[in-house]
Amino acid sequence: MRWTVASLLFGCAGTALPHEVDVRSFGATGDGQTDDTAALQAAIDSVADGGTITIPDGTYMVNAVGDDGGLQLHSNQTLELTDGAILEVIPNDAIEYGLVRIYGVHDVVVRGGTLIGDRAGHLGTDGEWGHGVNIRASQGVLVDHVTAREFWGDGFYIGRNLTEPPASHGIAITRCVADSNRRQGLSITDASDVMIWNNLFTNTHGTPPEAGIDLEPSLDNRIVQNIDIRDNQFSANTFGLLVVRYTGVVDHVSVLDNQMTTSSQIGIYLDGTPTAVAVERNAIDANAIGVEIQGTAGSILDSNAITHSAQQGLVLDGATSTQVIRNRIEGNGDPNETYDNVSVRGSSDANLFQANVVRVGQVLPRYGIQIATPDCERNSIIDNDLTDSGAVGAVSDFGTDTVIHGNSQ
Repeated sequence: MRWTVASLLFGCAGTALPHEVDVRSFGATGDGQTDDTAALQAAIDSVADGGTITIPDGTYMVNAVGDDGGLQLHSNQTLELTDGAILEVIPNDAIEYGLVRIYGVHDVVVRGGTLIGDRAGHLGTDGEWGHGVNIRASQGVLVDHVTAREFWGDGFYIGRNLTEPPASHGIAITRCVADSNRRQGLSITDASDVMIWNNLFTNTHGTPPEAGIDLEPSLDNRIVQNIDIRDNQFSANTFGLLVVRYTGVVDHVSVLDNQMTTSSQIGIYLDGTPTAVAVERNAIDANAIGVEIQGTAGSILDSNAITHSAQQGLVLDGATSTQVIRNRIEGNGDPNETYDNVSVRGSSDANLFQANVVRVGQVLPRYGIQIATPDCERNSIIDNDLTDSGAVGAVSDFGTDTVIHGNSQ
């Protein structure tokens, strides 16, 4: 990573000029009924050269639709909301909108408060791009301690401006909550040097992909690079974390020390040849599938706990050169012994399983590790503790040129 924690957490705030305004001074009511958009934007524009805009307790209704909709921040600004301050989208039928817009600017802080979308009262049925905090083509942005919930699209979005080429970079999302958003808790479609620390992503459902976080370049010239996802909690999403590359570039993603629970499909899903993804020291528990790696090369799964999945704990499907090392994979499967703790299939080649502990739990997986098909070639299962790892057996090998050595069974 080219940034540091200090530069992201303190560098942005330190650049703001010492001007501070209260939105009430510009006529904002916060009564939950009045359209406060113009008054809020007037307060923001009054310190366009840099400063702090404070929003006290109250519910401020915002028209988030159109080129002039939402609250559009300038460079060198801090938007400071009290704990009881709410910005709420006025219900609309638009396919896209942005409540807080950080477009083509630098050195911006958004801190505190709650942002509420119009999901419950949305007047249309089309689109999936109604976002809470919408960051495009910007740099040096800190979003801290903000709750974004019930948006028609994503709670938080990071990418490039549709009309400007620069990607966003140097972004930090810390201590935030994304709850009950329709598409994603957070999407990153074109950005580099992004820190996502100590957040909660929960209850994401409504329109696919329905992920707590989705890292997914949207076009060939988009890049998602140098992303650090650390110490977050994911719960009750359809997917916890998606890392997907059907187009563009995904590179250098670190997924460290997160808690990933109760995903209705997959806890962590790597799909479409993202490269250099490191998944380390995560607690991945009680998901339908713990981790699935599909069509992906060179990923690392190190020292994770993958437990109590309703189906497989770990699936490799068309994955190559994956290092699965020092993990505890336990209690994945169903009472009918239909699933395995680890399933390898679909031309998954040259993967290494080493020094893992694989166990049954209250349910009995079929096998500890199954190499399911002959098109899986040159996989290595070395020095694992596979004692009591599957009801039928520790290893089932239908692969080609599999190396099995030094395991306890």
